[in-house]
Amino acid sequence: MNDKLSIKNLVQYYIDKYNLKPNYTSDLSADFQEMYGKYIVQVTRILKSTQVGEKKLWDIINPQKGSRKISIYDFEKNCFDRWAAYIKKQCEGEYDHIRLEKDIERHKIHTNEYYLAKKLEDTITEHNRMIESGSFDRSADEAGLPHVTDQEISQKGHEMMLEAIYEIFYESFNWELLAFDLKNSIILENDYNPEVTISNQKSIERLKDYSNYVGRKKIPYSEMPKKDKP
Repeated sequence: MNDKLSIKNLVQYYIDKYNLKPNYTSDLSADFQEMYGKYIVQVTRILKSTQVGEKKLWDIINPQKGSRKISIYDFEKNCFDRWAAYIKKQCEGEYDHIRLEKDIERHKIHTNEYYLAKKLEDTITEHNRMIESGSFDRSADEAGLPHVTDQEISQKGHEMMLEAIYEIFYESFNWELLAFDLKNSIILENDYNPEVTISNQKSIERLKDYSNYVGRKKIPYSEMPKKDKP
């Protein structure tokens, strides 16, 4: 996150991360500028218009020698709101919207105290609801701190590790279809010869194969076929 990238490599990072579509989807043999030039232009515009103290960010990242470079951390710290807004508006849903929304949420948590204050209110409301419903069952350890088992820590950590690995290779997972199929595959009738619909059976069959829910495999630009130059 702190390694400095050229503007092109920064754009390529977001292309791979959010599965941003090229200008010419029918011609994957085009060069990088032809396919993704509009994103380079927009990132450049954002950098040129971003003020950091008394200087423009564009000038700050200009070294005495070589091309401009910026870290992902510095770019997102100063420019992420406008970059995310551009993707949502201009890409018309043709991107990994789940990943982008998660990153927008993460960015707000780190930069927007008002947003955190609103979340805090929601947490208190949910806590009160659990007490009223009798479902509050958290316990404390000997020091009076919230008790969390090693198993809970391990399970949560491994879930996050698997999600991180998945994100490298595939586009967004179809959680909505999985939730539907898990519910739709359950036969509630406690009797012989229950009424099973084609929809029920389709869900049962889909659940047999993970590929029905996994997104398409991400193809980094470096692995795309290149056209021969005349």
